[in-house]
Amino acid sequence: SYNRGEAVREGIMNRLNRLAEKDADSNDVIILSEHEVECLRRTALVRRENGTYKYPVGPYVLFLLETGMRVGELCALKWGNIQWDEDATVVSILGTRHHIKVREGDDAGYRVCDGSVKNMHSRHIVVNSEAAEILEGIYNESKDTSPQGYVFVNRRLKPTNPSNVGVLINKFYR
Repeated sequence: SYNRGEAVREGIMNRLNRLAEKDADSNDVIILSEHEVECLRRTALVRRENGTYKYPVGPYVLFLLETGMRVGELCALKWGNIQWDEDATVVSILGTRHHIKVREGDDAGYRVCDGSVKNMHSRHIVVNSEAAEILEGIYNESKDTSPQGYVFVNRRLKPTNPSNVGVLINKFYR
């Protein structure tokens, strides 16, 4: 007979044993191999004959790879948070966007909320030349480059949420 409690305990014990076997030089998680990153770089900026990106999320994926930003931070990023300079481009991370479940009376649903960054402090990223070039390309194709305009918008030109971006990134990755 199947004992769910025993199966859960066994799974937890297996995870703990794997953690205990790691040494100080082991990585906790390997997200993408070098080969996978190279494949992403090769396909992210491919354009169709009409000039549009084959994968519209491609430039954003490369930007995330180059900067180490979180997806929620990208969703909250506005053009006014970017300082363009000949010497360096600086991206100021002032907030993040969350997709949360809310209850209002008998109704339950999801809402996108703007919030503070993970450690409650803004941070500034001096981006490398590749990330600056990608960001410039996104800027040149953006419909709203005002300081209050969002860098990553959906088809309706509204700021999107991290869940939707995650779905797009997973499709691109596949």
